[in-house]
Amino acid sequence: MQTPIYLALSRQAALRTQMDVIANNIANANTPGFKQQRVQFVEFLSRPAPREELSFVVDRAVRRDLTNGSLTSTGNPFDLALQGPGYFAVDTVNGPRYTRAGRFELNDQREVVNHAGLPLLGGDDQAIVIPPDVATVRINHAGELFDEANPQAVLGRIKVVGFENEQALLEVGGGLYTTDQEPGAAPEETSVQQGTIEDSNVQPVVEMTRMIETLRSYQSAQNLGRSEHERLRGALTRLGRTT
Repeated sequence: MQTPIYLALSRQAALRTQMDVIANNIANANTPGFKQQRVQFVEFLSRPAPREELSFVVDRAVRRDLTNGSLTSTGNPFDLALQGPGYFAVDTVNGPRYTRAGRFELNDQREVVNHAGLPLLGGDDQAIVIPPDVATVRINHAGELFDEANPQAVLGRIKVVGFENEQALLEVGGGLYTTDQEPGAAPEETSVQQGTIEDSNVQPVVEMTRMIETLRSYQSAQNLGRSEHERLRGALTRLGRTT
């Protein structure tokens, strides 16, 4: 008798998760390298009677849209973007973490660091340090760093890694990911773009539309639950009077 209420609750729970994901997408619409997320739902069908069909909805997972964001030119030599799959590696107290957010700068020790001060790792898994006599750094598509005044001198090479299952990477905040997977080399087609930033691949207008649709669906499920509650209360009231 209470099945409609359970159906409404299952849908509301799934829609609440979807609303949280959409809100997070919108909040990160201007975060460099951010990948929008989508909720995956599973529908369980039940047929309690020959012509009756019931549907329960469960949110099973949240997946990232791994398509590249657009590139914005900044002119900053330490702003870097990856064209194609792959991640930069930065050093933390808990070991390497991985990111698509390529806004880097030099710290007081002339290490290349991200906005949180975490060193960008080179191919030798060490922080990349720019010598004090180097005024301008050029970075090619392979991630090699050169002194513009002496193009023959390679200052280092940025570590760019790839993973077999990118969806298994876990967000740890600050645009960083961690994983138990062993990092491998990024695909050959991946290139480092100097002086650019990869924008978030979130489309704010699309997300706002999805938010409105989700809110309406939630209200519809809420109305269903409220109507069923009133129906049951009325039935019990009538039954009590009859008794």
